[in-house]
Amino acid sequence: MRIFNSVLLTEPPFFRWIDGGMCLSRDSSAYPFMIEEIVSYGAVSIGVPGNSLSMYALDSLPLILKSRIKVIDRDLRVFRMDRALREPICREFGLTHVPPPDGGGLEFERHLPKPIEEAVLCLEINWYTFLLGLEYGLQIDVNIAQMREAAVLLRSHAKDSETRGVLSTIAGVLAPYVPTGAGVIEMVSVESGELVQTFRDLVEDETYRAFSKEFHNIGVPARLRQGLSRISTLAKRLVHKREFKNAITVGTKTITAATQIPLPDGELAERLLRKQYLPPTLSLASALAKAQQLWEKSGCEFTPLDLGGQQDKSSVRSKPRR
Repeated sequence: MRIFNSVLLTEPPFFRWIDGGMCLSRDSSAYPFMIEEIVSYGAVSIGVPGNSLSMYALDSLPLILKSRIKVIDRDLRVFRMDRALREPICREFGLTHVPPPDGGGLEFERHLPKPIEEAVLCLEINWYTFLLGLEYGLQIDVNIAQMREAAVLLRSHAKDSETRGVLSTIAGVLAPYVPTGAGVIEMVSVESGELVQTFRDLVEDETYRAFSKEFHNIGVPARLRQGLSRISTLAKRLVHKREFKNAITVGTKTITAATQIPLPDGELAERLLRKQYLPPTLSLASALAKAQQLWEKSGCEFTPLDLGGQQDKSSVRSKPRR
C-alpha cells in the first residue's frame, strides 16, 4: 500500500552472522535494500538521525537513492531536548545508561514491577522518534496508544511532582490520536522491469506528487478531514490515468493521526506544540521484512560499517557453536 511521504528511518542496517557464525555484525550491504523498499512504498524523502548507525552506511547507496536521504538532528538539539524532557522520569524510576566498554545499553538501579519497567523503556525507545517526527514533519513508526498507556501508568506510580507534570504533558500531547481510514494505491503485480518503470513514472507524475503531499498534510490536524477527502479523490484520479490504468489499484488502510492540536498546558506543552503539527504514524515492518528477505537472497558480500577507524560497537559475539 502506497502511503509513505516523508518517512523517519531509525532502523540501522541489518545484522549478519560472520566469522563462521560466531559474531553478529551490522552489514552495510543491507542498507540499499532497505532504502529501495521504502522508496518503492512511495516515500519521497527519508529522514535519518545524525546519531544513527545508518549514517555509516550512506556511502553504500547509489546516488539515485542517496538523493532521497535527508540527515536530521545533526547538532543533536532534539536528542538533548529528549534527554532533558525525560530526565525526571529516568531519575525517579532509576533508569541509567551504561556506556561502553562495560556493555553499553540501559540498566535499572533497583527492581521494579515488569509493567513499570516496560513502560519506562517504551518512552525511552520511542519518545525521541516522536520528537523527531514533530520537529521535522515526518511520518514515524511508533505505537501511539502504547506510549500513552505507558505515560498514564507511570504517572499513577510517580511520586515526584516534576515527573508527574512531564508524564501528564506526554499523555496530553498523544491524546488526540485516533485510527483513521485513508484511501491508498497499490501496485498491481506485473513483470519486475515493467513495475520499476511504472513506479518511476508514477513518482514523477504531478497527480501522484499531490497525492503524496496530502499524506504529509494530515499531520496538521486542522487539515485532516480535508486531506483524507483529497487523498481519496486523487487516488481515484490516478487509477484512471492512461499511463497507470493497468498498473495500480485503489485500496484503504488504517493509519493513526491526530484529530486536533491539544491546548497547551504549561511551558513544556507549548514548546512541543509550537509547530501545530503532530506526526502521523505508519508501520515500516512490512517494507523492512521484504527488504531483509531480498537482501538475504541476494548473497551480497559482507560490508562492515565504516566508523572512521572506530570499532563497530553494534557487533555481538555468540558462544561457539558445537
